Amino acid sequence: MSFPPVFSNVWDITQPPDTENANLLGQNLRTLRNDVMQRMSLLSGVIGNIPAPETVNAVWGGSGFGLMYFSTDTGQFLQWNGTVWVDVTQSFHLGNLKYSDTTIHVFNNPSSQQQGSGIVIPAGTLKVGSAVTIDTYMSNTQEIPTFCQGYTLFMTDGVGSGNLITPDLFPNGLVTHIQASFVVSGPNNQIGGASAHDEDDNVYASTFAGSFAIANDITVATIVLIGGGTSDSSFELGYMLVTVNV
Repeated sequence: MSFPPVFSNVWDITQPPDTENANLLGQNLRTLRNDVMQRMSLLSGVIGNIPAPETVNAVWGGSGFGLMYFSTDTGQFLQWNGTVWVDVTQSFHLGNLKYSDTTIHVFNNPSSQQQGSGIVIPAGTLKVGSAVTIDTYMSNTQEIPTFCQGYTLFMTDGVGSGNLITPDLFPNGLVTHIQASFVVSGPNNQIGGASAHDEDDNVYASTFAGSFAIANDITVATIVLIGGGTSDSSFELGYMLVTVNV
């Protein structure tokens, strides 16, 4: 079945007419129950299945009113304004939103840059004053593998080039755990820092100043940098958790 499914009947508040035969009352009541059931079932679900409601009943009451949709995978509350869904999550002061990528990304002897874990913070989720924390790890099978230029934690809004949240981390230790955090200081500004710890107790720290529009999708990703040939190591990038305090 395609999603969202097609309603059995169009929502029409002019039907049935007063002149309709009285013996159709039972049928009309069953139809009404079916119509209400179908529409109620589409008020929550994953963000990718968000429906386009019928305008006639979506914004009854005028400006500031509208049907709600509750996104069960991103924790967003959205309201239909007659044309588009508007993110109103901030109005409910939910606190923390969590996004995770649990896929283990393995690259055997890569010859070019590879992206591992990646998370998209939906457009409009971040507000001025929002705080974001990132947890992830990377590992490799060779200390100082040939042609590996390092690891990095990358961020972009898809407009122009992105920024490195961490500087290139050279893999002296086989496993590196990265933690980063930043605060949204303006509609197009973020400031924070990051630290990385490898299994040899080496610690790397850096500051971060971003210039991304929070009105756009914000992507956070791990990347292994390869240049000049084929690396002689296997790389594993995985388990990223992004927590947003809106």
